[in-house]
Amino acid sequence: MDSAVKVSDAAKLVNKDRKTIYNGYLKTGKLPHHINSLGIKMIYLYDLERVFGHLSFPVDDKPVYVDDKTDYENEKLKIKIEVLESMLLDALKGV
Repeated sequence: MDSAVKVSDAAKLVNKDRKTIYNGYLKTGKLPHHINSLGIKMIYLYDLERVFGHLSFPVDDKPVYVDDKTDYENEKLKIKIEVLESMLLDALKGV
């Protein structure tokens, strides 16, 4: 299953207002979405990245609603890896 997030969480990931996502991207068709089994509008992460470029995942433990818990855990691990890689590169530059 591909990772998908709620519109409000998508807005956080791209540093945009939720209304901007709805009016400027969903209604105009610039950003595809689907309705999950609970009736919630969801946006695939790969579509967000395609439209907006790099996503800024929150590093804190505030929950981001993702369709699949495993996908959410994977995204958290990816963030931690990126942070650790950055820290390692910074440490190596200082040597």
